[in-house]
Amino acid sequence: MTVTTPLLILVLLALSGFADSLGFFYASKIWQGGLLSWGDLGRSALGWAVGISDPHTPVLFIAPSGDYPLLRASKETMFNALPPNPLTRLYQPDSSHLGAPAASIDEIARWTAEVAASGSAAPVQPPPR
Repeated sequence: MTVTTPLLILVLLALSGFADSLGFFYASKIWQGGLLSWGDLGRSALGWAVGISDPHTPVLFIAPSGDYPLLRASKETMFNALPPNPLTRLYQPDSSHLGAPAASIDEIARWTAEVAASGSAAPVQPPPR
């Protein structure tokens, strides 16, 4: 293993952590004066998506059909920003934004079992020396 490989891993890890922290920073600014700040919501989602950019991490992206208009309009863009993973899924329950968690319970259980059965949820092991 050359020196560049660990260095690259450290740089990517630092960038991932920084992007994730930006996601949390903008999440704290989403509600401004009792109003939803769509720009901060988008920046938060983008920071989160980049922050979890490990392609070994599958994502169940839940976007209800009765979601808020801007979220419905941006769901494909946000979903496509995720790193490709054969177990990543877009699930669209027939519910409102607030009803999505309850409407998604069965799909979350099914998807979690699928990921666990695939074995890809296990941490990636470094190559032997």
